[in-house]
Amino acid sequence: MSDVVKAALTQLPILPGEYLPGYLARLRQTLFFVDNADFFRITKGVKLGKLDKLFPKVALRFAYLNLKQGQRGKLLHHHLGARYWRGYIDESKLDEHIHNETINNKSTRSVFRGEELMGDLLKPRFCSACVESDKQLYGVALWKANHQLPSVYVCSEHRTPLKWFEIDRLSTLLDYPTPQYIPNKAIHIPELLPSLEDITDKSIFFLNQKTEENREIIKDIRSDMVIGLDASTNGRRVSVKLDVVKEWRRYLGKRLDEIDPIQQGRSSVKVLQKFHPNEILNESSLTHPMLFLLLLQFTELYTGKRSI
Repeated sequence: MSDVVKAALTQLPILPGEYLPGYLARLRQTLFFVDNADFFRITKGVKLGKLDKLFPKVALRFAYLNLKQGQRGKLLHHHLGARYWRGYIDESKLDEHIHNETINNKSTRSVFRGEELMGDLLKPRFCSACVESDKQLYGVALWKANHQLPSVYVCSEHRTPLKWFEIDRLSTLLDYPTPQYIPNKAIHIPELLPSLEDITDKSIFFLNQKTEENREIIKDIRSDMVIGLDASTNGRRVSVKLDVVKEWRRYLGKRLDEIDPIQQGRSSVKVLQKFHPNEILNESSLTHPMLFLLLLQFTELYTGKRSI
């Protein structure tokens, strides 16, 4: 890594709440005169691709190659929304994932099952009010880490729906280092449905808890869902009745249409319907947190009782 890149990491640090891949894109734009290969030595050569992972490899490499251990957790929390998802995964499994990713340049593993199907949902999101606020504070609008979480559709600060745009197939986030320059014709404003506000609030709730507390909360909620859906258990195995499963399938299909109506015609999102409640409710489940949250919403509707 050149001295110029090292100096830039010190002189142009990541800003509060900034999405780590967005920071790398912004830094790359600033260092446009630096050779591409030299710049990406900060991530051991892993380049910034599409937003197809909850925990993008380029961000993982940056955190684990360039930061001391005590700094990594803070960076994952503040700039990748780690508290949102770390409560769902055992720390040993996360360590194993990180180890595999850092030694294998060609690995395409995801942290959670179903994550590879959610690339269509992970379009960069931003809040217009945040854009204006950031421009006043920093001179540039930032991609906010909290806004990029798959089940967040509302800005928690301004309570306005998050706008989004779809990166075309030949581009990456490197082409859009700030949301302030996205063409208006490419911006989509979703309909703000109560269900989307609710899943956002649930997501922010987990984001605001410490990881260990989240693990206990999720464990308790999972147990409540097993009871609420009148599921039977045999050891660690959970079995939901067929009539409830059918209701869940219908519910999930409707919700996926709400979540991503424009892309449904050519999206892989519908494949998410293959995930069975039995798998999501299993204690050792590694299905995506969004599926857990959708099943939680379904359970609340089914029982008429709110959990969070």
